[in-house]
Amino acid sequence: MYKLSLTILVAIVLSACSQESRSAQRSEDGNSNTIADAVYVNGKIYTVNPDQPWVDAVAVKDGKFLIVGTNSAVRETVGGNTEVIDLDGRMVLPGLIDPHVHVMGASIGKANLYLSNPGDADAILAEIKAYADAHPDLPFIRGEAWNLGVFENNSPKRELLDAIVPDRPAYFYSQTGHAAWVNSKTIELIALAEREQDNRYIWDVDPATGEPSGTIREHTMSLVEQAFGATAPQRVAPELARTLAMFSAAGFTSLKEAGAEVWTVEAANLLDREGKLDMRMFPAWFHRGHIGAMTPEKSREVAARWENYVTPMVYPRYAKMYADGSSSSHSSLLLEDYTDRPGFKGATSFTLDEFVEDFSYFNGLGLGMIVHVYGDGSSATVIDAFEKVRQRNGDNGVPLHFSHAFMTTPAQIERLSKISDISMDFMTLQYPHASILGSFVPSIGEERWQKWLNVRSAAAIGIAYSFGSDWPAALQPVLNAFFEMQGFITRTDPANPDSGTLNIDQAITLEQAIYGYTQGAAYTLGFDWPEKLGSIEEGKLADLIVLDRNVFEIPVNTLKDTKVLKTVIGGRTVFKRN
Repeated sequence: MYKLSLTILVAIVLSACSQESRSAQRSEDGNSNTIADAVYVNGKIYTVNPDQPWVDAVAVKDGKFLIVGTNSAVRETVGGNTEVIDLDGRMVLPGLIDPHVHVMGASIGKANLYLSNPGDADAILAEIKAYADAHPDLPFIRGEAWNLGVFENNSPKRELLDAIVPDRPAYFYSQTGHAAWVNSKTIELIALAEREQDNRYIWDVDPATGEPSGTIREHTMSLVEQAFGATAPQRVAPELARTLAMFSAAGFTSLKEAGAEVWTVEAANLLDREGKLDMRMFPAWFHRGHIGAMTPEKSREVAARWENYVTPMVYPRYAKMYADGSSSSHSSLLLEDYTDRPGFKGATSFTLDEFVEDFSYFNGLGLGMIVHVYGDGSSATVIDAFEKVRQRNGDNGVPLHFSHAFMTTPAQIERLSKISDISMDFMTLQYPHASILGSFVPSIGEERWQKWLNVRSAAAIGIAYSFGSDWPAALQPVLNAFFEMQGFITRTDPANPDSGTLNIDQAITLEQAIYGYTQGAAYTLGFDWPEKLGSIEEGKLADLIVLDRNVFEIPVNTLKDTKVLKTVIGGRTVFKRN
């Protein structure tokens, strides 16, 4: 048991007095007769509001928090039709927000072929063959996602696909989303042998012939996407709904889609119009993305009329760009040479002037930017570009979102913090894992890897930070925010705590971890969303989750076992565990 200091006791008394004062004020104003739609009482409610961090109860009306405070204050709003939920001491948090996911993209894969055993080469080949044989009328075969480590050098050969899909193009993403496996028909379709390789357009070659071997990387994938075109929204929508149900069960109430196409947003719109969208969606339009099917001209045109795609649960007021690829494929710009390629530092996907032009265009339209950034050299370039955008367009209140930040240094984070309406997310690769050791460490070396993901520095500097899963492109896609919180607190793998630590000096507290999944993530949405989401406060949207345990009262190494019992969006229950 902890002993309460006199200061804390005084704070509790003052807080209680403040609650009673607010309750009395409501009575004087005549608001005590306001009847809530639902009340939650007898809880341990962590609000993430520093002015009122803990309360016992909340009242909800018209999808918003009406009262956040004491049981007695909340009970004043109970009427004959009010639903009363007795939490019986259960813990409540604000609804979780993931600021960087690819649920829409994954739904395209699921609407085609989503590999059920991606870690077994024989199983992959058998499943692709069965699917191709069962769909003879499809003009192409596409799907995802084979795991790293399945094929030699993570570079599957086209001959393997040719043997089972010889008659039409075939295309399968890797686990990371930064590489794809293609057959000879696909290579012919995009005339790959006639193209020049550069930092954006990369493919593996047969060392004996110099011809494309069957694995393409980065922006080469966009050539295939553009050739294949759309998957009908009617096919994508049911898969999207099934995917989002998994996120609801994990406690998420808002997702920022880091790269959307017209047909995937239309799929979300379709679900919303049918009353089947149980998630707040914040899609960012792909622009010159490595897996985007829209041409740059098309993405600019679509983004300019983003308001046409707004529905109550869909708000596509963002654009997504890639500053680089991945250090594992040597397509990121580093400040120092690649460990396994002396004399080579890589490059960004575009020049500084090109970034400034594109960022300024979307920012000037009133669309927030989300930018994928891996390398520390790429980080410096994007920060330069953000500064120039603010110089060109002014502090216009349109958000800039710096995403992934693997190698971004504390000094660079300090620079970012001085830019208005800035936020950043750190990808959940914050502990030693076999897939990282095999893909990233060889290219950047152990020393630089141990300076990876400087979250504590961001918290200390005061920048709005959050945690993006990159699901399902992450190398260890665990759909469990509490598992990842444990990882950020301990910087060890919760599933394998004996595997060592990663940049342990950047370990954070539980409060900081929760902030990254709630209020910090709301800042990545920008505009007025931080005033609507991310914490439990009167007037904010009533998004909350009920947990099976108080995460402040358990050993940190059991945080990963936390279960979500109930997920509520705008006062409406969208998930309830039996």
